Amino acid sequence: MFTKMIWKILANVGLNIGIFSMGMSAYWAFKNGVYGMLAASIFSLALLIFLKIRLIKKVRETAQKK
Repeated sequence: MFTKMIWKILANVGLNIGIFSMGMSAYWAFKNGVYGMLAASIFSLALLIFLKIRLIKKVRETAQKK
C-alpha cells in the first residue's frame, strides 16, 4: 500500500512537470508562430491534464476506503 502511494506521488510530480513544460512550450510556440508545435503542445497538455484528473480521482477513492 505504501509503495503504491509513493508511485502515485511520483506520477503526480511528473504530471505537474509535464503540464508546466507543455504550457511553456505552447506559449513559446504561439509567440513565435510555430503552429504545428502549438497544436502538439495543446494536445499533450490536454492529455496530461486528463491523466492528472484520473490520478486525483484514484487517490480520493483510495483515501475514502481507509
